[in-house]
Amino acid sequence: MANHLPLADVKILDFMWAMAGPAATRMLADYGATVVRVESTRRFDATRTVGPFQSGQPGPESSGLFFNMNTGKHMITLDLAKEEGRAVILDLVRWADVVTEAFSPKAMRAWGLVPCAVITQRVAAAAAPRI
Repeated sequence: MANHLPLADVKILDFMWAMAGPAATRMLADYGATVVRVESTRRFDATRTVGPFQSGQPGPESSGLFFNMNTGKHMITLDLAKEEGRAVILDLVRWADVVTEAFSPKAMRAWGLVPCAVITQRVAAAAAPRI
């Protein structure tokens, strides 16, 4: 019998940051979900500043904690203040089965990602013919 992970068919768009959210979506990836993690070009995730650091050198690309929280995820960095970044996000919203986020309602509203807009994107994607 093949080893099939229970979440192998689940697609998650991950806007989480800091520790609790990324740890939760890391577990979903561990169980087979395809997780696409979105990070801002304007603000690093706080865990990038926490050690231990690879080779003992602090830096945004060397945090062991950050990489542990995001193992198994596909990473993308976007500027959501720009129309191009928001267009990519809307494509990813249509692709995803689940969208996770840990921002204030004000931030999500500024990016056009209030729950009603996200649901509308998902309904449109489901109604579109699959090629």
